[in-house]
This record gives sequence, structure tokens and C-alpha cells, in this order.
Amino acid sequence: MTKEDFKTNLLKTIQEITADSIDKTLFFTVYPVKENNVTYNSSDDIVRLWILTNKNVENRKFTVDEVVDFLSMPNYRYPLWVKVFLSESTNKEIIFELKVSMRFRTPTQLKHIETGHPPFIYEV
Repeated sequence: MTKEDFKTNLLKTIQEITADSIDKTLFFTVYPVKENNVTYNSSDDIVRLWILTNKNVENRKFTVDEVVDFLSMPNYRYPLWVKVFLSESTNKEIIFELKVSMRFRTPTQLKHIETGHPPFIYEV
């Protein structure tokens, strides 16, 4: 999976949530989720301690390209899972909340393959 595939999967998830997203500006808020009873590797620690920090995500709205760049790590590593929630919708924009795993893995290890657009899953 490339960064472009990751973006396509995000947009497919958005299309499942709301059909009128094409006509509106999309924004995303990112909320890292610390998982209990899991093992973090050294790459995860770098992401957790340097990238997915409060300073980098708090009170910040990302565009589609910004959030894709932010969540795409070198060596084709992406969040193990991303839960997508519709947060707010106006006439001009839609804001989605992304709850993101702090474990980054290769595409073959990502969750929610059954959705057809891993690692994303829509949650109500």
C-alpha cells in the first residue's frame, strides 16, 4: 500500500459515511489511542513520543492531504487501525474525528481488511 492507496481508503470510508462529502471541504481531527495490554515496538515508540503528541494534534484540523501525510510513516507503515467518526457537518465543511492506533504496521498487518479499505472503519 502506498500513501496514495491510504488516501483512497480514507476517502472510500468517507463516502460510506456521507454521500454529500464531494461538495464540501473535509477536515479531520486526530486522537491517538493508547492501547492497553499490547506490545509497542521501537518504531511505535518514536511515533508515540515524537509524532502523535498532544502538541502535534491538539486543537488542530487537518485537510485530507495533511492527515494522510501525518499518518503515513516511512517504510510504508500506517496505523494498525483508524476509527472514523462524523463529528460535525455544515453547508461548507465536514469534520471527521479519527481515533488512531499508536501502533504502526506494514499493510499486510493492518486491521479491517474486510471493509475493503484498511485500516479504516466507520464507527457510529
